[in-house]
Order: sequence, then structure tokens, then C-alpha cells
Amino acid sequence: SMNNRQQCSVVEAYYILPEGTTTAYYGCVPTQHVKFINCKALTNMAQTFQDARSLRYLEFENCDTSKVTSFKNFCWGCQSLKDVSFLKDLDCSSCTSMEGMFYGASSVEALDLSLLKNTNKVETLNRMLNNCNSLSYLNVNGFDTSGVTNFSSFLSGIPTMEELDLSSFDVTNTVHTSLLTASPK
Repeated sequence: SMNNRQQCSVVEAYYILPEGTTTAYYGCVPTQHVKFINCKALTNMAQTFQDARSLRYLEFENCDTSKVTSFKNFCWGCQSLKDVSFLKDLDCSSCTSMEGMFYGASSVEALDLSLLKNTNKVETLNRMLNNCNSLSYLNVNGFDTSGVTNFSSFLSGIPTMEELDLSSFDVTNTVHTSLLTASPK
């Protein structure tokens, strides 16, 4: 509807798209910069930018992500993505899956997961950072993992990680804790 279009804009180069077109980006973002503006009713961000190999920068301006239930494969395969400061703008109050969220985001060098707000309902982090092979800094202090049941391959394929403090991780409810190994079949 026109009302929806006025309330939420996704600005990609010269295109303005209405809300609800999230998977339209799957594998075909031709631009390096995408900005979400005034998005107040987002509910599913799964696979939004999967395989968007040119994407370098994401922005969320005046958006509400508190109703988003999944960020699964959100930036999966975004090999040019380097700036992930948009994490500070994500409210994960309803999110249950961050599976593969940054899988293969091979240009990300630093990631501060403590910027994510209200992550206590997240159940799966498997393959979240798998093959982020440039990642050398990861802060997870303050990243609430109390609801997580699956950590499988959370950190697999990161040869550049020299030091990591996981002492703040709550693994009380975890069934799969193989952080550095392959996911169970």
C-alpha cells in the first residue's frame, strides 16, 4: 500500500522499495550501500542479503527491529561487507535465530556482538560467524546467550582469531556446544 511505502523505505542506490521485499535482495544487491529508513513493522530478515557479494555497508535509520523473529543467513556470503556498526541499531527482542547471520562475511575484521540488544530469546547461533576468515577481534561480553541451545560451528573457519574470551557465554540450555567444529547431522 502507499501508506506502507511512506512509512518504510529501503534505499538502495536509486531505488526505494516498500517494506516486505526483504528476500528480493537475495544474491542481487548491485550496490555497496543499503539504508533502511523508518521501518517500523519488520518481522523477518532471514536471507535478506544472502549472497549479496557487493554489499559493503548497511544502515538502519529510525527503524524498529523488535518484532523480527529471524536474522538467519541475514548477511550470509556478503564477502565485501566490512562495516557492521549497524548492529547497534538492532533490537532482537523477538529473534530466535541468528544462524549463519554472517557466514562467509570474509571482509569483516572486527565484530562487537555486545551491541545487539535483547538477545535473550535467541536459540540458535550455529554457523553465525562460520568462515569469517578475516575476523581478528570479537567482543561477546554482554551478548546474552541464556536462551541459546545450538552453538554448533559458531566460530568455525576463522584462522585469524588469536584470542577470545567466552567466559560471559551462558551455555546452560545448550544442546550443541561444538563452537569450533562441524554442525551435527
